Amino acid sequence: MDGGILSVIIVNYDNPDLIDSCLKSIGKYLRSIKKEIIVVDNNSSIQNLALHQENYPELKIIYLPKNMGFGYANNVGVKNAIGDVVLLLNSDAEFIDNSFEEMLSHFRLTGLSEVWGPRLIWPDGRFQNSYSKEISFFDFFASYSLLAFLFKKSRIAYRHKYENQEFTKPTGVEVIYATAILLSRANFNMMNGFSNKYFMYFEDVDFCDRFRSQLSGKIIFYPTCTLMHRVKGSSNPRLSVNWGYLKSKYVYAADKFGFFKVFFLKIIDYLLSLIKLAIYRVKISIFKI
Repeated sequence: MDGGILSVIIVNYDNPDLIDSCLKSIGKYLRSIKKEIIVVDNNSSIQNLALHQENYPELKIIYLPKNMGFGYANNVGVKNAIGDVVLLLNSDAEFIDNSFEEMLSHFRLTGLSEVWGPRLIWPDGRFQNSYSKEISFFDFFASYSLLAFLFKKSRIAYRHKYENQEFTKPTGVEVIYATAILLSRANFNMMNGFSNKYFMYFEDVDFCDRFRSQLSGKIIFYPTCTLMHRVKGSSNPRLSVNWGYLKSKYVYAADKFGFFKVFFLKIIDYLLSLIKLAIYRVKISIFKI
């Protein structure tokens, strides 16, 4: 393939099975692409990365002494990259065919000033939405507060996600999620990468907002290329509150909507989390009895 070098940046944290599947899919379907693979390990306690270096000569591994978050690790990866084009790829994503090769070729011809995201599917083949409009406060409240379950079955919850419409042609959107983001390394650096204010979650939404506002950049959903995304969660939302998610959510909301709206959101979330905790404790008590 003609062109420069593609730098594939993957953040790993205690997911040896996922990183194994991800790297195997790269080896199988990106074979003809001139590339480097940079895995940034966020101080994992479970390791298998060294075993992969024999199989993937393009693989570089960066071990961080401390887990500083998803965005920070991506920034480190890009800082050590040499490619003119960067693919930020989740460890729980896999290539399923050769369609990325065509996407990359088209990106080099027409999209170097833009941010592109591929089509994603669930493991069972269903379409997985990975793009949205710019989020208003009402959309944010309806979809990301702890009261979101009240709106879940209504169109309101998916309004900012184009009502879950699947675009079949390359389409301009306003946000692409971080499962797979293709952009030039120059533009990523011009934006100073992901904001380190976010440990995990919302760093991609914030990046897209800044890319549009600061660089007047276009964000493109590119459905001709399809990846499979497993969405590997680290906690059960039915049993606990993901405080890391909440913190990032509040940071984003404060920057986007202002202090008073975030204060209102925090009160709602706090009260509901107390109710959920009380219900959980009652269930545990009943079970023990």
